[in-house]
Amino acid sequence: MTRRETTVEKYLKQRVELLGGACEKFRSTERGHPDRLCSFRNGYHCLVETKWAEDAEPEDHQIRKHLWWRARGMDVYVLRSRAEVDDWLRAYG
Repeated sequence: MTRRETTVEKYLKQRVELLGGACEKFRSTERGHPDRLCSFRNGYHCLVETKWAEDAEPEDHQIRKHLWWRARGMDVYVLRSRAEVDDWLRAYG
């Protein structure tokens, strides 16, 4: 089965919102920013990059932007499947 990145991204949004959080599309005029800004009722905020396959890695320009955000205190996660979304939410949501 072919998976698209939007499938993982939509699932992430659905699951975060089901927990009472917010999962907004993060848009910028610059390339490389993560796909989503996630906020939870406990006050935790982070950025999430979604990928379309378990072996898909962020591109170099994305890694640079992820490091830029991390240097400023923002957690950035890369999630590649529904199972990774579920595992991540058990740990951080």
